[in-house]
Amino acid sequence: MLNISTLESLLNRLNQAVLLADLAQEAAEVISVACHVPLAVALIRDCSGQLSYAAAGIAKDAVSNMEQLYHSLTSEPISGALTLTDWGTNLKNPDLKSVTMFPLIVKGKLLGYLLAFSMDKTPPDKKTMQFFSNQVSVAIQRCRNYSQERQTFRQLQQARADLLHQQQAKERLLELQQRFTDPSVLANGFEPLVEMLGECFNAPLILLDKSLRLLAAYTPGVRLEEAWVRTLQEGRLAPELAYRETLQRVIRALLGGESRAIPVEQVLDAPGYLYWMSPLKGGNATWGLLFWRGNPPPLALETQRILELASMSITMAYYQQCLETVNPSISFIEPLLTGQYISAEVIQETAGRLGCELKQVTRLLLGEFGAETVNLSEMQVIVETVASGFGPGVYTAVYKGAIVLLLENHINAKSLAKTVQERLSAALNGTITIGISRFLRDLSDIRAGYDELRRSLVIVQRLDKAGSVVAFDELGVYRVLLSVDRSILEEITQRVFGPLLKEVQKVELLSTLTSYIRSGGSPQQAAEECFIHLNTVKYRLKKITQLLKIDLSNPEERFELDFALRALEVLEL
Repeated sequence: MLNISTLESLLNRLNQAVLLADLAQEAAEVISVACHVPLAVALIRDCSGQLSYAAAGIAKDAVSNMEQLYHSLTSEPISGALTLTDWGTNLKNPDLKSVTMFPLIVKGKLLGYLLAFSMDKTPPDKKTMQFFSNQVSVAIQRCRNYSQERQTFRQLQQARADLLHQQQAKERLLELQQRFTDPSVLANGFEPLVEMLGECFNAPLILLDKSLRLLAAYTPGVRLEEAWVRTLQEGRLAPELAYRETLQRVIRALLGGESRAIPVEQVLDAPGYLYWMSPLKGGNATWGLLFWRGNPPPLALETQRILELASMSITMAYYQQCLETVNPSISFIEPLLTGQYISAEVIQETAGRLGCELKQVTRLLLGEFGAETVNLSEMQVIVETVASGFGPGVYTAVYKGAIVLLLENHINAKSLAKTVQERLSAALNGTITIGISRFLRDLSDIRAGYDELRRSLVIVQRLDKAGSVVAFDELGVYRVLLSVDRSILEEITQRVFGPLLKEVQKVELLSTLTSYIRSGGSPQQAAEECFIHLNTVKYRLKKITQLLKIDLSNPEERFELDFALRALEVLEL
């Protein structure tokens, strides 16, 4: 029997344990003392399923595998000879003869076992074991509560730390937003923006245009690779970088529409370094690239937000430069297109200050987009992209949603028109129709040349030739019609179609007549093109011959009708 003092001491040891690992050790030692046994074992599972175990007594090394012992036990108490169990023979000490085991039950769940081994045939006292198993079960619940409280406290601390970090990150982003969007910073071009971004990344960083020319760079006090140094010296991405297949794949992806930053591995012979490349976009078009040394993927969320913020500001600076490039051209091109200028001398002087000799301008190009919607800012970027690299003698502006280029006489208009179309189609990822004017006689002829081109492009669209390059000189009869005074065209159409134009069904009759004449006089083909029955075509043709008193089998009369129909098309422009 235990005296009161010893019992209180043992219970106090159990009550002081707050961790399950400590409780298992205390429980084993308490059972060893209370039951006067050479071996006591405590096995306790925590909430995560991890086993805490301990052994006490002079034979504490007798159990070789606690996990195996735990899984060999059942929820039924045991008290008797070890030979009655299927696991007793696995103990390393053959002097152990008997055992008493009680399960540790907490709220109906089996969470462990207490075992006391004896070296004689009489097993340890069951009542003592049951009493202490109850006490240990209570202590387990207390330790589990403490563990849950600690976990909750740690979660609250982590949540507070995360909230504080998010607040600090938000404040940093707001501060950076103010710095990146400062008008005085944007007015100074790319350099201060690239420097700020490089300081945020704390890494070497360069800004390239889509032709891989260097626009700005940030180089902190770190060792730079030879290829990086050569890029800074030559003003464009060094060949040993630009021609690397890994980097070329990334560049193709970014110029092809990819909008996320892409990691570039093994692009430089610098062990331990990884590089990133990110696109800079104006609408759908990629106009530039950011290239910097960074950390392995993925990009941290804060880094992504800083990159997005900086990219928008750098693109704003790019727009600013585009406007500065395009607007001076507009200052003298728009008055020329509208004919609204004070005098030839004044407009020539304005253009001359911008390096344009108007007396040398002999051609006009007009580019119109297809169904794609392009905002003004994006169009300014596209204009700058198109105009770059053409050299002197080409003057570009955006006017009424189209791109206008004035060409001096030494410029090959057809070759330039194809180049412009290729660049615009790539930048817009859509269709662009280019018109080439006739030779312009003088300054006052520019407005007429522009009007002719604008109307001729409408005709080209109607002829299903959108997306092509069309010269005004190659428009055949339309060139003549577009050059004729409107009153003459009205007189021709009225003379040829007078009675028909008064008919309620004039649209249907004219449509059928147009299909018939342009199909070479085939009623069947006209019916297919108009999506009507053959008999309907024949009826309409008969009505037309009666109204106009003509013979449709007469080639001369058919030619006159065709000419008048095309005159009507021009009048409708």
